[in-house]
Amino acid sequence: MQSVTLTAYGACVGNPGPGGWAYVLRFGPHTLPDSGGDTDATATQMGILAVVKGLEALKQPCNVQLWINNDHVRDSLRARLHGWTRRRSEMALSPEEQLLHRLRDLAQAHQIIWLDGIAWIQDEMRCDELVTANICQASVERAQQLRWRPAGPISSIQDIY
Repeated sequence: MQSVTLTAYGACVGNPGPGGWAYVLRFGPHTLPDSGGDTDATATQMGILAVVKGLEALKQPCNVQLWINNDHVRDSLRARLHGWTRRRSEMALSPEEQLLHRLRDLAQAHQIIWLDGIAWIQDEMRCDELVTANICQASVERAQQLRWRPAGPISSIQDIY
């Protein structure tokens, strides 16, 4: 099995709120970054999604050194992935639980070593930059979605107040 390093990070402005996720996969001297965002998510969802997306990018089973800088996400993943059984139907799962199910299924194909602390500092910084950019984009999209729109045409200020 090939060995790779996966550095993952997710964050939100508000909880829930506009969020972003990012990961950097490192295989020897090669790196593969990716990121995305959501207009309405939690920080935990974004952190889990970063790990899911990173594992989905692997084309074959690997030894994965997984670095997560968020203690809450790391502890949640460790606790819920070990011995978690399907107690409810897929329709009843929260978005976070759905992500954890995806992660559990992906994790079965790989040897994952959970590592604490900071990985390659440049990978941490790259993830932070990508997450920040995606939060900004998601914030703009959310503001556009929430913009007040009148029910009909406005002919004077009295139509507003």
